[in-house]
Amino acid sequence: MQSIIWSLGLIAATVLLHAFTIAALDLVLELGRRRIVRRHRRLPPLFSLVVATIAMAMLVAHAITVILWAIVYWWLGAIGSFADAVYFSLDSYTTRGASGLVIGAPWRMMGAMEAVDGVLLFGLTTAFLFAVMQVWWPIWMARRYGLDADGVDHGA
Repeated sequence: MQSIIWSLGLIAATVLLHAFTIAALDLVLELGRRRIVRRHRRLPPLFSLVVATIAMAMLVAHAITVILWAIVYWWLGAIGSFADAVYFSLDSYTTRGASGLVIGAPWRMMGAMEAVDGVLLFGLTTAFLFAVMQVWWPIWMARRYGLDADGVDHGA
């Protein structure tokens, strides 16, 4: 039962971490999008930078999540060394499940729950990247073909 309580607490904390990361990125992106649409700046390099920045920021959020789980595994004594805890955590989080490490019996459910957390958070990351692409791709394509952000050709 303790492992489920710890797992649910970690899932709640990591979902909040990712939600705050997404909200902060969205705020910055919206401010940037408004400025770009108004000033008609060149988008291809910026578009690539936006996608890369989001991917890296979300990668950092995923890394923090793995380390949080590892800290708890180590602190609870479920795994003997911190390095093994990080390896086990990364393996569980990505649902790979082939690390060869086994945690103590009272904590085994945590590995499965961490896999659920990983699937959920990778899904959130994918959904956010998709949403960003839905906003930025039309702007980029419109600029590429000399249209405004709404797809209207004002040069004709």
